[in-house]
Amino acid sequence: MRYFGSKVSTIEVIYDLVSKYAPTGSFCDPFGGIGSVGSYLQSKGYKVWSGDILCFAYYFQIARLKFSNHRAFKKLIAELGIGNRNGLINYLNSLSTPQGWFVEEYSEKRFFFTERNAHKIQACRREIMTWAQQSWLSHDEHAVMLASLINSMDRVANTAGTYYAYLKKWHRKALNDFRFELIEPVSSNNKGYCFHEPAKTLAQRQHFDILYLDPPYNGRSYAHYYHLPETIALEATPNVHGMSGIPNNIFAISGFNANK
Repeated sequence: MRYFGSKVSTIEVIYDLVSKYAPTGSFCDPFGGIGSVGSYLQSKGYKVWSGDILCFAYYFQIARLKFSNHRAFKKLIAELGIGNRNGLINYLNSLSTPQGWFVEEYSEKRFFFTERNAHKIQACRREIMTWAQQSWLSHDEHAVMLASLINSMDRVANTAGTYYAYLKKWHRKALNDFRFELIEPVSSNNKGYCFHEPAKTLAQRQHFDILYLDPPYNGRSYAHYYHLPETIALEATPNVHGMSGIPNNIFAISGFNANK
């Protein structure tokens, strides 16, 4: 998923700097975002503690950092009578739905997704919600499912990188068919620790060898720019407004944001 401040382009520079002073140990990333820095440092052998106040970012961290291998979804697969994870993915990709809130708000009124893709995204969203309500998913499995849905959705979003606006003309990626895919966890011998809480709370949990601070130090509000991923993560259907379809009651905004 494309994400402001993910540091993907500078991650090796960060690692080189950190490793000079602490080649191993605990690494705390309390402004963890979708886990780009944390997952890279974890792949290098660090024990990563990561957090964020946005629910969808926290779910990405669970999907990428918390486990060293794929979730098996054993209970869900047994309940559905589907043979394996590939069968589960194929099942989700076979779904579509008629009219609904997501299709109306983000395809018909606002051209974030083609109508075909919006119907499929909406169907996956409803199915995952149903599985969670029936207790067929653990908390972490539910998080992995929703993060994977958001990541898959982003690949066909008609945007320039955030959900603050859609493009006037259909981007070529938006015309591709939506396909649900599970996020790959980082390859590591360590398991990460993920928290949905303010940065200050996580930073005070214990002593860390490295404390990496990357706050939203200007007026950019991630809660506004990524309102739709957050809505998906919260499984909400809020009243929305404007060209961007931002919820009337916006989600958590960092205390470090200049325009909070």
